[in-house]
Amino acid sequence: MEHWIKNVQDRPTAPNILNTISLFLRDLMNRTEGNDKFHLRVSIHLLNIIEREIEVSSRQDQDEQVELSKLLGTEGSLRELNTLLARKIRDGSIDYQDEKIFQLLLKILEAKLRIVNPEHLKG
Repeated sequence: MEHWIKNVQDRPTAPNILNTISLFLRDLMNRTEGNDKFHLRVSIHLLNIIEREIEVSSRQDQDEQVELSKLLGTEGSLRELNTLLARKIRDGSIDYQDEKIFQLLLKILEAKLRIVNPEHLKG
């Protein structure tokens, strides 16, 4: 249990707890076979997504909202700005092949992959 206690003042944080559960499940997975092993692997993956999301998601969402707001020249929620961007790409008023737009979309995608599965960014 040493791994999650080292950064804790009063109590473990949600990411610490999720990481500990993930480690326990990994240990259990080594003694499991078949369908149960698959379900454990998926559960561990989902716990890791939640852990990364708690740690970085709100900052990434804020960064994305600021970038989209600048690009689109308007304020709004992240959902509203993404909807507006999609509409403008569909109607051709924003060219997704423009280098500036493409780089922004790539940056947003990479940020999302860092949460869902950072392994996809390696290579």
